[in-house]
Amino acid sequence: MRDPTFAMVKMLITLKRRVGMSQQEFKDYRRDVHEPLLLAIPEA
Repeated sequence: MRDPTFAMVKMLITLKRRVGMSQQEFKDYRRDVHEPLLLAIPEA
């Protein structure tokens, strides 16, 4: 039986690369800008 005080939220986020941005630039931007923002959230 599940614990009623425990809840799980699933989230799917899609990112679209800007026109003119290479795949490597996109990966670098995601890793260097977005990842630190996400990891700064205590619940993440």
